[in-house]
Amino acid sequence: MSPTSLIVRCLPWRILCMLRITGSHGISNQPVLPLGSQSVNNRVMGFFLQCNADSSSPSWHCHARARLTLVAQKVGCESLTKPIEHTFFFKENDWGFSCFLPWSEVTNPKRGFIIPLKRQIKPNLPSPNSQSLAIKTRDNADAEDETSENCSGEVDELDDNDYPGLERDMLILRVKLHADAPHGVDWDSKRFTGFVGLKNQGATCYMNSLLQALYFTNKLRRAVFMMPTESDNSITSVPLALQRVFYELQFGEKAGGTKKLTRSFGWETFDSFMQHDAQELCRVLMDNMENKMKGTRVEGTIPELFCGKMLSYIRCKHVPYESSREENFYDIQLKIKGNKDIYEAFDVSIFYGPSNNSAYLYIPHIIIFHMLDST
Repeated sequence: MSPTSLIVRCLPWRILCMLRITGSHGISNQPVLPLGSQSVNNRVMGFFLQCNADSSSPSWHCHARARLTLVAQKVGCESLTKPIEHTFFFKENDWGFSCFLPWSEVTNPKRGFIIPLKRQIKPNLPSPNSQSLAIKTRDNADAEDETSENCSGEVDELDDNDYPGLERDMLILRVKLHADAPHGVDWDSKRFTGFVGLKNQGATCYMNSLLQALYFTNKLRRAVFMMPTESDNSITSVPLALQRVFYELQFGEKAGGTKKLTRSFGWETFDSFMQHDAQELCRVLMDNMENKMKGTRVEGTIPELFCGKMLSYIRCKHVPYESSREENFYDIQLKIKGNKDIYEAFDVSIFYGPSNNSAYLYIPHIIIFHMLDST
């Protein structure tokens, strides 16, 4: 079993790999005896995917599809992949193959699944952007001797010092997983990720996304905590309510709430179920923070991080005269329509400026884009 798990869809997933014995009564789960004590032909490799094994709740379930791969490490050899599809739940939290491949085939040098340890290894592994699990294990190891690694990258010149206790060769197993949203999961986000999110009041997902983006802007977060709010009204103060949200995100054990923040906006319950403009909300928060920081140690934090400068000008066609002035801006309108992707839209916007009679002079450290779908 891989000693560490990968979180996918808020659930922990592991790889299970075991050497098993076949006989007249089928496949045995007995511990594997040392090499040479039984025929290689009687042994097979089991390969499974396990989900949420530590949970004692009987109510959860998650449907998933996966591709289990035994990676060929030798150039010119093909990896072996087998698909699975299963609804994982309390009584069936692992799924895979009791006999993924006979051990004689696993150890066959012509298949290339095992190569000597002291050799450069450049396996055909997934890109860092893919969600995958991987385990490396000795060809003669018991389950408790297995070593886990996240195999998204390149391993060069492995030796005995890289993996203490790894005396011989190793296998590389890979799982490509696609999981649906789980049901009935009481998931401890703080335990598995170190972070908590925000509860949705009704239709406030846009606000939660904005708040968490602002929270993870380190300099801004520190400045928010330093705003003087001791004498503020606990109901109407937006800066104080924002401090509460940031505090719950940093120190809370469960997802934080935003009701006190929306109440400081003057919203009623009905307003929380209406979709509001995210850009307008961002400006409201920015203005409140900037005003509250004036005259304090953190004054100027908002313009330092988010404020850029642009030049607006008027140029006469028939007279050699031009009038211009500098203006501040806090967001850039990005025209998506007519461009190949967001990168091209950004290049066009920065190169040509916001209009025919203006140009950007200074781009801030953090850019807030207002995406436009129309021309």
